[in-house]
Amino acid sequence: MRCSSWDCSAAPDAEPSLTGADHHRILVREHYGVRILEAVSHLIKSPCISVAYHACLTVVSYCRGGNVCENCLVPIDKELTSSLVGSLLAALRSGPLSVDLTIPNSAAEGSLTVLVRAIGAVACLADASGEEFLPHY
Repeated sequence: MRCSSWDCSAAPDAEPSLTGADHHRILVREHYGVRILEAVSHLIKSPCISVAYHACLTVVSYCRGGNVCENCLVPIDKELTSSLVGSLLAALRSGPLSVDLTIPNSAAEGSLTVLVRAIGAVACLADASGEEFLPHY
């Protein structure tokens, strides 16, 4: 499986390698992770369902690591999520996880979908943070 500029088709114990003209790894999470997650925590609370939906997917993608490849076996460092778990969970609680599905047409407008994405974001945060997530249960 090939994806963007990283080669994720190598054996699980091999390091991902860059292909093409790129000659060094781009460590986006390590350099910009706090900024990304802070911005996403604000977007999660958006009243626009589409924005909240994509913000939840961003959390999932960020926590899974793997440089846009599924199952690349490249876990992210717990330190990249542990400092912002509380604010992300607060944003999820006040945003998508507070959706009232008893309102007529809310499911048809996408509220149910964003609720499912928010639950997935919580699960990925818990998985990525490991034991650092325990106080939030």
